[in-house]
Amino acid sequence: MSKSFNQFIDIFLEGRGRVGDIYQSALPYLEFGAFIFSVILLVAIVILIIRSERLTLWIDEKVDEYRIGSLSQRRNTRAWKRILSKIRSDETDDWKKALEDADKIFGELLRVSGHKGRTIGDRLTQVLPGAIPNLELLKEAHQFREYMAQDKNYPVTHELALKYLGAYRDAFLEMGLID
Repeated sequence: MSKSFNQFIDIFLEGRGRVGDIYQSALPYLEFGAFIFSVILLVAIVILIIRSERLTLWIDEKVDEYRIGSLSQRRNTRAWKRILSKIRSDETDDWKKALEDADKIFGELLRVSGHKGRTIGDRLTQVLPGAIPNLELLKEAHQFREYMAQDKNYPVTHELALKYLGAYRDAFLEMGLID
């Protein structure tokens, strides 16, 4: 029994040596392939982190933690830039989304400023005349956004979207939300 076992071990070790010789000649290619695969995975991870905005959130936390800058100012500026990129689009739906986003931010700004109400329209009625220079245009812009929300096919021209977005911009500048 031990003789056949020894023969088996000898055959196994001899076969392993032959296979090892084949892999040894291919080893540099395997190492290079593994390196390229690792680089591709690393790039994919970085892209996924950036797209998931985890990196942005981490930077925001560090900025706030070390008091390097104003966290809310950075977020507001980032939101405003997203709105501007939508209004620069050629798509009507992007213009509508830009107006909707600006209206939501304005509504939140009114809420934080102490204006009570369940809706943005309710809060707008509480703003005193003269408190915001373009109040009537903002009411018109909000009403327009309400029409768009009720009717998805409500017509929007780029000029009109720019006019109303300009009203929101002026209000945001006046209230110190953006620079």
